[in-house]
Amino acid sequence: MLADIDKCSLTPSICGPGQCVSVQTSYTCYCDPGYKLNGLQTTCIDVNECEDDPCGEKGHCANSYGSYTCQCFSGFSLLMTQNKKTCQGSNAFYYCRHQLLAVYGFFKVLNFLPVTVHEINFTDINECAIPNKCPNGVCVNTEGSFTCECKNGFTKNWRGQCEDINECQAAGMCANGRCVNTEGSFICTCNHGYQTTARNNSCQDVNECLLPDACPHGTCVNLPGSHRCRCYTGYQSSPDGKGCEDVDECAHHSLCVEGVCVNTAGSFTCTQCEVGYRLSEDRQRCEDVDECLILSMLCPQSGCTNTEGSYSCMNCDPGYRLSSDRHTCEAASDEGQRKECYYNLNDANLCENVLSHNATKQECCCTVGAGWGDNCEIHPCPVKGQAEYDWLCPRGSGLLSQNVLFIFTDVDECEMFGPEICKNGICSNYYSTFSCFCRNGYYYDNIRMACVDHDECKEENLCERGTCVNTDGSFNCFCSPPLVLDGTQRNCISINNTDGEFTISVSNEGVHEGLDEDVHTDICWQQVKQEICSDPMVGIPTTYTECCCLYGVAWGSQCAFCPKKTSGNKKSCLYAECSFVGRNEGFEGLRAEECGILNGCENGRCVRVREGYTCDCFDGYELDLSKMACIDINECKDISDSVELCKNGICSNTEGSYKCTCLPGFVASSKPHECIPEVQPPAPHAEGK
Repeated sequence: MLADIDKCSLTPSICGPGQCVSVQTSYTCYCDPGYKLNGLQTTCIDVNECEDDPCGEKGHCANSYGSYTCQCFSGFSLLMTQNKKTCQGSNAFYYCRHQLLAVYGFFKVLNFLPVTVHEINFTDINECAIPNKCPNGVCVNTEGSFTCECKNGFTKNWRGQCEDINECQAAGMCANGRCVNTEGSFICTCNHGYQTTARNNSCQDVNECLLPDACPHGTCVNLPGSHRCRCYTGYQSSPDGKGCEDVDECAHHSLCVEGVCVNTAGSFTCTQCEVGYRLSEDRQRCEDVDECLILSMLCPQSGCTNTEGSYSCMNCDPGYRLSSDRHTCEAASDEGQRKECYYNLNDANLCENVLSHNATKQECCCTVGAGWGDNCEIHPCPVKGQAEYDWLCPRGSGLLSQNVLFIFTDVDECEMFGPEICKNGICSNYYSTFSCFCRNGYYYDNIRMACVDHDECKEENLCERGTCVNTDGSFNCFCSPPLVLDGTQRNCISINNTDGEFTISVSNEGVHEGLDEDVHTDICWQQVKQEICSDPMVGIPTTYTECCCLYGVAWGSQCAFCPKKTSGNKKSCLYAECSFVGRNEGFEGLRAEECGILNGCENGRCVRVREGYTCDCFDGYELDLSKMACIDINECKDISDSVELCKNGICSNTEGSYKCTCLPGFVASSKPHECIPEVQPPAPHAEGK
């Protein structure tokens, strides 16, 4: 067992103003006079003797730690007995020879030796006759003194005068509000949702439900200091709970599925029901129309079965099948037939867009095919959401039905369509779909079914201080003189020159002291690696002919490649070499050579520009910088898919142009690049299956 802890020894001052005495497992306190034990009996606290009013009406009691004192009023003196102090009236007065005036109106004595009170006759003075003797109270004269009877809201201070009572210091004043003390009284400033009582001395709840506009779309429930609304059906509580807001039922897409939902105050209604549906009596849903019940003549050759929003005819005769709209029977001529499967029917060369030459309509249209037929007689595949598509592809894209037992198998598009479905990429089959993985620099175009080049030059800051030129699967950077590419081939940097200007110097065979200002010179490149110019001739600008015949393999800021030595243009180079033997006269005589085209800008015209000479190609041709020549534009391939070229026809490229050949059933129209359907004479009406 643990020994008892002597708390008095550990903490001698634990009792405060008293003596600590240890007892078993605890201690007790014997308090000094003027002190008592607190509520927990653990320490000594001061006794407020003034609560017993020991001074009475003869003085003001002032409490102190362990004691108190009486501040006696005029005419009374302090009397101290054992453990008690009170005020009592005086029984003797002593005076001097000097003329004295009693301060509180007892008497007036002139020039005599000290005597006792019993030897003098006193006349009481009525202090209440003095104006404003008891402010905020009523003066009552007494024998040898006076007293003040205070008004409501005032109390006597230690001098016997009436002073204001601060009612706001009392607990519980102005609950649900703020107490403001006034002279002789107080007022309450109430919180929101409360109002003062008739006496203005407390706050009471305001019943907001009595207001006429409280909760117009619900039931008002009063709360202390507030209220809340129980909203009717079709309404919901506002964020503060003090009002009702309309519920927009149309935001829930499960309503009016087969029609248009229109929100109303506290409700909604359905309108514009789809074909096969009608508005219900409560106007809050579109319900199915039983066509088989209403129209008895439907499906005369088979049984009618009502479906959601429609109907279908069952049990077609042998050799026929249910039509795509499931309303009639048609010849089952397409089942099992294998034809060509087409993609991208909007392409000008749609007849060449063949995925497979041996596919059923289901294999084509339930995978990635856009049309099915033979010899460019194409029947477009049904679109998802149409009844024909749901009949042909009941399980959606990528799954084929094998028999009437509704057994479905996954289609391996990669095996079925081979490389046509993933040109320039690697095809990987997945359940009900496939993926085409392209090399870096390419992305899969699901319209062309091919990996096509990604134009990196559309991104920003690929070529720092240079020009980005897209290439197949990548891109190159080109710099404007005097800048050249650094080792990363992505930044253009400057080349330091000794004198800050370009000069031209050659061997002793010929020297150009200066070129004509009209002759354009540019940087000459001595190496070309992977179609990127490098190793520039520092400090020696040249013309196109000088560069290609004497020094380098490419010329200019656009990196125009020089003609190969075996290209048949040797004669021009011999001319340039001869021109350096003597003077520079006549060197620029063949202006076509400055265009970079030694045959004189064929299919274009040579024009002078700020940088020198170039070729302005005719319509239907474009400038090939690698050859510096005008070449034919293949409009049938270069045109983007967003421009519909030869609509309903076949595009054929020609030199400098193209032509359109309309498909069977279409003829040329007045609009360019478009074939319109041929107008057929009306056929006689025929009935049958």
